[in-house]
Parts: sequence; C-alpha cells; structure tokens
Amino acid sequence: RPLRIDNVVLITASNRTVTFTGTGVLVRTLLINPARPTDTRTFQAILIRGASNVTINNVQVSGPGGICDVPRTTPPLPGQSPTYQAIYDATTEAQHAIEINATANVTINGGYVHDMRGDGVYLTNGARTTRINDLHTKCTGRSSVSNVGSIDTIIRGGFYERSGAYRDGLAAGLS
Repeated sequence: RPLRIDNVVLITASNRTVTFTGTGVLVRTLLINPARPTDTRTFQAILIRGASNVTINNVQVSGPGGICDVPRTTPPLPGQSPTYQAIYDATTEAQHAIEINATANVTINGGYVHDMRGDGVYLTNGARTTRINDLHTKCTGRSSVSNVGSIDTIIRGGFYERSGAYRDGLAAGLS
C-alpha cells in the first residue's frame, strides 16, 4: 500500500539499509512543503544528508505529476518523442525524488522514481562514493540524475526517460 508523504523523508543516520518491498511506494501529492510554504523550489521526497554507508533497495517514489505527456509545442530534438514533452519549471526544479548531500558510500539498488518536478537523483555538496544501480526514472522535470559536486559516482544500468529537455534512453538526461 502506498505511503503518502507531504514532507521530506530525511535520512541522517549512518550504517542503514532501507528496502522497499512489495507495492511499497512513497507518494508525493503536494507541490508546496507545508513546513516552508513560501519555498516552492526545494521539496525533496528523500533527502540523505551527512550520512555514510546507506543502501536503498528498490526505491519507489511517485511525484505529483503534471510534467510529462504534455502535447509537444516545439520541434523534438533527436531521440525525443514527436508527440509529448516534459516540462521544466525553474520554480520547482529542486523538488528531487532523491537528494544525496554531503554523504559517503551511498548505494541505490534498483527502483522507479517518476513524476517529480526536479531531478530523479541529485548528488551535491561533496557526496562521495555513490553507486546508482539499475534505477528507472521517468518524467522528471529537470534531469534523471544530476551530479553537482559529487566525487566517485558510478551509474550502472537503468533506464532514464522523459526528463526535462533531455532525450529518452539509457543514460539520457545525465548531467
């Protein structure tokens, strides 16, 4: 059964494993964080901050939607769908499914994140030794995976589609 989250799931403890089982999924329904109603830009679903040795297995995050399958109004880039476009909006670009911030040894094994307004996964602030294995992202407003100042990041497999202005396919949307 889905778990509706209308705040940020914060992971700061080290040496943890979180496994999503069965139909377990975090569902984000709001575009505005009730704890910070004037900040529509930053509103992650899962924030891993300052922790080390964290593993997340089969992560499932479903965002509020409204950014994908919008009828195309501009010519497609090579590899993009001729009939739809994903929407990028600077006012909600930091509403990531997963933010990995100032961490060491974080591993994401499999899963599916979709319909988030920011990145599928956002790596920042010196995140070290991050492994993303076989993750599927779809309909993310900015990038599938965005690396802003992380060190020793490896992405193995997965499928990244319909993110912002990027192309569909394996490793598309990586920045």
